[in-house]
Amino acid sequence: DTGRYDSVGALLFIAGLSMALYGFSKLPDMTALFVLIAGLVILAGFTVWERRNSNPIMPIDLILKNRRFSFNNGANLLYYVAIYSMGSLISIFLTNVWGITDALPRAIVVTTQALVLVLFTIFVGRFYDHLLPGKLLVPSLCVGVAGLIFACFVGAEMPGVEWLTSACIAATISAVGFGVLLLNLIDRFIKSVTPRYGTVTGLAIIAAGFLVLYTCGVAVELWKMILVEALFGVGIAIFVTPNSTAIMDSVTETEYSMASGTLSTTRMLGMAVSIGIVAIMKNIFLSDIQDAGVDDALVMMNGAVTASIFVILIAIVLSWAAETKGKSA
Repeated sequence: DTGRYDSVGALLFIAGLSMALYGFSKLPDMTALFVLIAGLVILAGFTVWERRNSNPIMPIDLILKNRRFSFNNGANLLYYVAIYSMGSLISIFLTNVWGITDALPRAIVVTTQALVLVLFTIFVGRFYDHLLPGKLLVPSLCVGVAGLIFACFVGAEMPGVEWLTSACIAATISAVGFGVLLLNLIDRFIKSVTPRYGTVTGLAIIAAGFLVLYTCGVAVELWKMILVEALFGVGIAIFVTPNSTAIMDSVTETEYSMASGTLSTTRMLGMAVSIGIVAIMKNIFLSDIQDAGVDDALVMMNGAVTASIFVILIAIVLSWAAETKGKSA
């Protein structure tokens, strides 16, 4: 595009978004509320400016008129709002509710998600490229079962890094095995797999992880938390690729740059909002970390998980309802 760069729009967007996010993260402080409102007013002005600009940095008309583009971007935004700060919240939960003050055990629990992502994403990529071998159906089942058997040998929860490491490995093996099995079943029974099947499946698995997390209480149940991380890893791996594909496939080649920029913006905005929500909850429930009790941290986690489930359900609806016809004209 040889048009002139929209410097006014860029300044309005940076100023409005920065003020809105800063004010949001400092709530419930009243001064922060005024900063938030001012930021939202500037963003409203930015929207009006962009609609009248012949060379906008934000494709407002594309967002409003292309249902597939806007719905999938909305699902992407809500996904990051729900999931991005969950690692931080789980770490707070492990410390304040379960009394696990050492950093290493907490890190090992959270690492389960990363291990599943690293290993499972290899198969997910081949699945969406239609290169996943059909012969993996039985081997993947065997791997999943082997992970469960390993978990049985690991046994009941015990304090110590060795037990946590073994449990993390067992959960990762089982999650990858059953995840590949799920992909094979989808590929076998749904011949023409459109992106929304992948996005909805991934989000549903993430929602299942949140449901398990909601059942965690004062009693220490490390296996349950490791299961949560494994479900998150499988769900994230399945969701991200088809969501990006659906967004980029919903536009024409001349709109690729704006679509890619919008996808990155919604991703970063979702992350920022997620961090802001955690900051607000800390301000409300853990403002005095010395006096913060188990009940405060538990209420904070339950509230965050409930809200995340609601947000993920909306994302599922958006992903499924997104128009799956051809690209925009």
